[in-house]
Amino acid sequence: MTDQADCILEREPLEQLAKDGQLKIFRHRDFWQCMDTYRDMEQLNRLWQQGNAPWEVRGHE
Repeated sequence: MTDQADCILEREPLEQLAKDGQLKIFRHRDFWQCMDTYRDMEQLNRLWQQGNAPWEVRGHE
């Protein structure tokens, strides 16, 4: 691994973990939406407020 400030996560660290057999994946087949930006957050909040949030679990009280 590296402590360098200019290190790109998707390159050196992840590639080394894959080479070492320490990187795993999980295939997710349900709803997924990133929330990296303010626009993403607004979109997800809008879905929630409209009652259209695919991630909401109902009936588990």
